[in-house]
Amino acid sequence: MNLIEIIEAYAHCKENYNKENSYHNWNHIEELLKEMSSRGIIDDTSQKESILLTYSILFHDIIYDPKKNNNEELSAMHFKSYSKERLSLGEKDVNVVYEAILDTKWPHAGRSYIGKLLVDLDLCALCDEKRYKENGIKIEKEFEHLSEEEYIEGRTKWLTMMINKKFIYHTTFFTDGEDGRAFEILQNDLKEIRK
Repeated sequence: MNLIEIIEAYAHCKENYNKENSYHNWNHIEELLKEMSSRGIIDDTSQKESILLTYSILFHDIIYDPKKNNNEELSAMHFKSYSKERLSLGEKDVNVVYEAILDTKWPHAGRSYIGKLLVDLDLCALCDEKRYKENGIKIEKEFEHLSEEEYIEGRTKWLTMMINKKFIYHTTFFTDGEDGRAFEILQNDLKEIRK
């Protein structure tokens, strides 16, 4: 694992993210990378874990079509293909990243430590009401191909699934207070939708 490979992967992903998506785009990736740094994840994990998490963040939404339901699988396959051609990662590390990307699919449950970190970061805006609302507008725009009824049905299903989880966050980089705040924000959103 070397810095040049990370820089090249960063450039590859930045170039290949869907620029038409209002939420699942490069800005989302930059937000997660900043969150990874600001929460001290880089300082509190091994170099290898930080690198694997970085690759997981970079590639987790590289293929995202709001009309499809296999985006995570396609993104994971894209990473696996890219890694064979361009990265000096061993098969075990490639599989850790591959599985972490798959972990971002509903119901958002990381199987490995890297998967849990990625899922927590991917859901980090749920505990911040302002960011949650801003992202909600972007996500709704991304799904404007759905009728209002279809969007509300899907959103209600997602909110109910999230609210019924025991925890939103699964790593120590998120506090119990943030978990509680996320549940509160999600419950309030569900009440608004049901009005």
